[in-house]
Amino acid sequence: SSRQATKEELLSKHTVEHIDLLESTEHYNDEKLEKFSSRYDSIYVHNLTYRQSLLAAGSSIELVKAVVDGRIQNGMAFVRPPGHHAMESEYSGYCFINNVAIATQYLLDKTAIQKILIVDWDIHHGQATQQMFYEDPGVLYFSIHRYEHGQFWPNLRESDFDHVGNGSGTGFNVNVPLNDTGMKNEDYMAIIHYLLIPLATEFSPDLIIVSSGYDSAIGDPKGEMLVTPACYAHITQKLMSLSCGRVVAILEGG
Repeated sequence: SSRQATKEELLSKHTVEHIDLLESTEHYNDEKLEKFSSRYDSIYVHNLTYRQSLLAAGSSIELVKAVVDGRIQNGMAFVRPPGHHAMESEYSGYCFINNVAIATQYLLDKTAIQKILIVDWDIHHGQATQQMFYEDPGVLYFSIHRYEHGQFWPNLRESDFDHVGNGSGTGFNVNVPLNDTGMKNEDYMAIIHYLLIPLATEFSPDLIIVSSGYDSAIGDPKGEMLVTPACYAHITQKLMSLSCGRVVAILEGG
């Protein structure tokens, strides 16, 4: 079921200032909203953005709770705005609250779940999710994204393959940066078969969360990749063979 996330839940991954500033936009006029949006990288704010963000985060939490409680085995949260570019104290890439990160932290804090695999197949690197768990060995973050040697948004050095985590989280951050467009099903399946599945099997997650963006799909003008719906289904099926089938997808871009 859908609900708004609480302030306490949001504060598990965002600062008070980040949340309060977004809340204040509920009362902005159009001119002020436009000025606010221009201060950040690729965002658009509406008077309802704050409440929609609360619903997106709260619904993501409710979905993972339902899976952990055994009420359902798996599911998908069709939420907007997306979240994987929302940093601790900065809005970015149409994202304001990091839904996947908040749902992940909720499970680690409030349930018996100890190990979570996040698979991010959105065409853009989820840099904010990476940052939030970069030192956490309880979260394995695996991202396949268009990179083009840093020329593709978000244009960050930290999106490259050699950023693998820090401290006790070293080895628990895996980036697969793609330097070419036109990648097909077989390219993605090779990454899943030879990299993700062996890593995930060794990690042995209690639950898997997919940052489920579809801008790598065939026909998407931004992604310029050739992945078909059947490929996403096949990857999902592969993931369900792990973690006793407990897989949750949370919508991102595309």
